[in-house]
Amino acid sequence: MKYYKNKDIKSYEALKHIEKETKKEVWKQGFNEIWEAYMNNDLSSTKRNIAQVGELNTKAIKALREYFNIEAQKIGIVIDKGRLTHTGDRKESYNQHVSKEERERIIDILDSKDIRLFIDTEEKHKNIFFVIDDINDKNKIIKIPIMINHKIKKFGMINFLVTMSRMDKIHLQQKKFKEIK
Repeated sequence: MKYYKNKDIKSYEALKHIEKETKKEVWKQGFNEIWEAYMNNDLSSTKRNIAQVGELNTKAIKALREYFNIEAQKIGIVIDKGRLTHTGDRKESYNQHVSKEERERIIDILDSKDIRLFIDTEEKHKNIFFVIDDINDKNKIIKIPIMINHKIKKFGMINFLVTMSRMDKIHLQQKKFKEIK
């Protein structure tokens, strides 16, 4: 093992932080392009179909292996133009609506230190989802399911953000859900 001075470790950590922040800025540019088209009710105005919004963390990759014997083909998490509509307004009628402001912050939400990881053990799902507490209601959460190794013709295998839903915290007590710590 090579010996590093304390300042070298700090420099390495600083470089990793800069690299992460740079990635997030690039993701935000792509996401903002499709977000603006969505907000203007004109999804056809952008050629961009998908945008990266995050990455699977090591805990998620390990859980996929351990519980489902699945190897994630890529670590990126993407959303497509069509899913933007699925994450919000249409869910208002059954009280799972996630605000535009929260959807707009998806990249920061997925990168939050407060995000929690769960698995859905139900045979037909076998996936992971992230959860963050709703900042406006202590009895609610925002659930973000991710479809692992979803095939899209043009891009190959990806990890796909399925939706975002606001729901009661009690929802997490179902036996089919297991929190990964």
